[in-house]
Amino acid sequence: MKEKKENVLEKEEEKTKEANVDEESLKLKDIDKELSKEEVIEISDNEIEEMITEKAKAYRGKVKIRGFRPGKVPLDYIKRYFYKELLNETIDEIVNQKIKEIVSREKNIATYPNVSRDYEKGKGLKLKIQYETLSDFDLGDYKEIEVEDVSIDVSEEEIDREIERLRAQVAEVVPIEKGKAIEDEDVIVDFEFQIKNPNTGKWMKKELLKSRKVKEQVFMGVKDKLIGMKVGEEKVFKGKIPEELDAKNFAGKETEARIKVLSAKKIILPEINDDFAKSLGEYSSLKELKEKIKEAIENKKREERKYIIGERVLSEIEKKVEFGVPVSFIFQEMNTLFKQGAKYDPATSLKVSRENIKKIFIVEKIAKENDIKVEEKDIDEYIETQAKVYNITPQMFKSYLTEDHIAEIKHQILRNKTILFLSEIAKIKGEKQKKTSASTKEEQKGKTKKTQSKEEKKKTKVKTTAKGKTKAATQKKKTSSKKAQVKKTVKKTETKNKEE
Repeated sequence: MKEKKENVLEKEEEKTKEANVDEESLKLKDIDKELSKEEVIEISDNEIEEMITEKAKAYRGKVKIRGFRPGKVPLDYIKRYFYKELLNETIDEIVNQKIKEIVSREKNIATYPNVSRDYEKGKGLKLKIQYETLSDFDLGDYKEIEVEDVSIDVSEEEIDREIERLRAQVAEVVPIEKGKAIEDEDVIVDFEFQIKNPNTGKWMKKELLKSRKVKEQVFMGVKDKLIGMKVGEEKVFKGKIPEELDAKNFAGKETEARIKVLSAKKIILPEINDDFAKSLGEYSSLKELKEKIKEAIENKKREERKYIIGERVLSEIEKKVEFGVPVSFIFQEMNTLFKQGAKYDPATSLKVSRENIKKIFIVEKIAKENDIKVEEKDIDEYIETQAKVYNITPQMFKSYLTEDHIAEIKHQILRNKTILFLSEIAKIKGEKQKKTSASTKEEQKGKTKKTQSKEEKKKTKVKTTAKGKTKAATQKKKTSSKKAQVKKTVKKTETKNKEE
């Protein structure tokens, strides 16, 4: 038995064709291709025959062949009658054993081994086993990554857009009577549209277009034709089919078209004033309405900010940390993007798909390192939220979920939790400078206060000293005055005594 092992590229021909990409032009990275493995195992015909003989012995006690007692059937007879079954069982056993060895040996296996078998009597068995492994990688010091902040400022334009949305919700819809003309492009119309095949000259099937705004009907200049038409009126005109239309070789050709206005409705929007605000039932004035709208938009942006910052950190990690990605995973993601309608050229599709897969592995590693887990209550909350969206009970929504759906839900919840974690630990560019600047200002403010305090103390001390000196001088003066009075009194007394 010979074994040959080499690196190969997992073939994804069907997926590549479906996604409309050419493998040669994709320039796959070597570190990705190195994860694709192929093992070629050759087993001689003698070894196969020996294994078949051993299996035939086990058959001897089970099979019944006419003319032979149970357990006494010659091996040659058993091998002749059951050769096909014995051969298939033998090859299956070899394949299963080899797969078991690979799965046991390769700790980071990414895809279940795919086995192609080639057996020829007299030449033996040749197995080609293909599989992919996962790349081990280090996240690096991702907790020190700096990203740009996200503004939650609300512009006047955003407030105005929300007011316009509210106006549209409470707008009055007035039907335009039959025979009355469509006067402006904000009118809503139901109309029939039909074009003549420019190649055959025959009218094609009519299309019924309902609830269409006149201003949005730009195909072949229909908008300009509708304005001025009356409800119930029909019009035939000539026009050019747009160049970008790629259907039935009609693009850029002149032809005739027919339109008929079936019904029309005029939308009367309320004036933007206090009465409009009050009509919404929750606001006392237009000013209050705008304040509440601003607050609501800010809250929404504040919540979105967490996820945007987390995603920015994840993108930076993806750029800094390089590791191999299984090629089949990349092609599968490219196929998914293609089915979702992504308009990427092959090279861009490869780049985006590879980044997406890398991020999945990075999220899982960060979650594992930081003990971020999905709990049953997380799944229940998700189901409850989605059930409200579809206006059904959580139990009913849950009954529609398959195991694959549950796995997708768990992955999405884990990703969201990890993104929020990255947002919490993210370092915002310029934040340190802001803090330093604020700290410097505080220190300067503190120093100024201390200086002012010292100056005030000096002034107080000077005042106190001067006041003390003045007080002492006054006291001294008072004392001198008292001494003079005493001396004068004593002198008077002495003079009086002499006279007596």
